[in-house]
Amino acid sequence: MSIRRGFLYAGVFLLAAGGVVLLAQAGAIDESSVTAALSLWPVAVIAIGVGLLVRGTRAAIPGIVLAAAVPGLVFGGMIVAVPDLADMADLASWSTPCVDAGGADAVTGRTGAFGAAATVDLSVA
Repeated sequence: MSIRRGFLYAGVFLLAAGGVVLLAQAGAIDESSVTAALSLWPVAVIAIGVGLLVRGTRAAIPGIVLAAAVPGLVFGGMIVAVPDLADMADLASWSTPCVDAGGADAVTGRTGAFGAAATVDLSVA
C-alpha cells in the first residue's frame, strides 16, 4: 500500500486545526487556555524538524503525522485566539472622538500660517 505523503500531511494538519476550532466553539476546551498554550509555538518548528529528520526511515509515517499535527494544533489555536469578528461589526464605535474624564475633547486643534521658512516642534504631555 502506498501512502501519498503530501495528502497525509495536509489531512492531518487540517484535522488538527479544525479539531481545535470545533472543540473551542463547542465549549469543550477553554479559549483562554488555548491562547495561553500558543506560547509553545516553537514546538511546531521542532515537530517539523523531527519529521524531516525521520524522512526515509521506518519512522517516516509517524514523523509526518507529528510534523503535521503540531503545526495544525498551533494554527487552530491561532484561529481560536482571534477576537470574535462579530463584535467588530459596529465600526461606528471605533470612530468616536477621544474624550477625557471631564467630557472635553482630548484632541485640540490649532490653526495658523507659516512664513517662507518654518519649523514645528510638537510635544505630547
